[in-house]
Formats: sequence, structure tokens, C-alpha cells
Amino acid sequence: MKPEAKFLSEEEQRQALALARRSLEERLIKGGEVDARSAGVDTGGIFGQDRAVFVTLKVGGRLRGCIGHITPSEPLWKSISGNAIAAAIHDGRFSPVDGDELLNIDIEVSVLTPPEPIESVEQFEAGRHGIIMGFDGHRAVFLPQVASEHGWDREKTLRYLSLKAGLPEDGWTQPGVKFHLFEAQVFAEE
Repeated sequence: MKPEAKFLSEEEQRQALALARRSLEERLIKGGEVDARSAGVDTGGIFGQDRAVFVTLKVGGRLRGCIGHITPSEPLWKSISGNAIAAAIHDGRFSPVDGDELLNIDIEVSVLTPPEPIESVEQFEAGRHGIIMGFDGHRAVFLPQVASEHGWDREKTLRYLSLKAGLPEDGWTQPGVKFHLFEAQVFAEE
């Protein structure tokens, strides 16, 4: 694994989840923004590295919001805070989360390795890899845990990925389709 792809220690995971929760509380209840240091996060070290992150919100095990970045674009602490807020208020599949709902929200953070192109879709392991598919202006992505959560094998994952991209079920078999794989360290509040 590349040095920039180092995963978080248990303590860093705890800090990341606390930062996500504090960011939601500050925005949804107080209307403000969180400062990483006041949330107990050192902006040096891994939290200062540009990292790709997705934040997923669930209520009773059901998806309530999920937003993130596939490629690193800002320091880890900013990505966690910003994506937590975006998942709560900007995921177009759901109405915005309100402050009263926060008590029932469970937070999951996925810290991603940089996407790598692959030569053959046979390299994709459902449940281990996240996958990005691109073809003729269409694009879709699944985090690694999506296949596991739904019990999908490789082919079923690729069929649903094709549909998500706005292609027919067999879109993944078309000549010229490009795939990238990544891995994720996924951790959640208990």
C-alpha cells in the first residue's frame, strides 16, 4: 500500500467519528461550523493529509445520506467534516436531516485509497474493492461495503453499477469501459 494510503489507528478512527458528529451538531443545531482543534483533532499527521472520504448516515440501519470524494481533494479533517454535513443536507435522495433527528443518526466513515486503473474486471473482488466505472460520459461508483451489504457477487455488482451509471444491465461488458479499483477502511459509531 502506498504511504499516502495509510489507514487510521483505532484512536484516529474515534477522533474522526467524533469530528463528524461534532460537525453535524454545530451545523444542524447551532448553524455554525466546527474547528478541528476544538473537536480534539490534530490537523497535523494523518488528519492534515489530503485524503478521499465518504461519510454515510444511517437511521436504524437504513441509509439516510451518503456523500464523499473518490479522489483526495482536501485534508482528511476537512473532508470528514464537510462530507458529514453534505450527507446530512445535500444528498438529493433524502430530505435534509434536522437537529432533532441527530440522536437517531449513526455515522459511518470510509477512508479510501487512491483509485487505480485495472486491465480486466476479473481483478475486481466484490466486497473487498470499491469500483468506479466510466463509459461514454457515464460514470458510477460503489464503495466496497455496498456489495457485502446486499450480498452481491461480482457480476451482480457490475450489473447494478451499470444501471446506476444510466446504462443497460450489461453496460459493464461493452468494449471501451474503464474501471478503477480502490479499497476503504470503514468504521462506524457503535
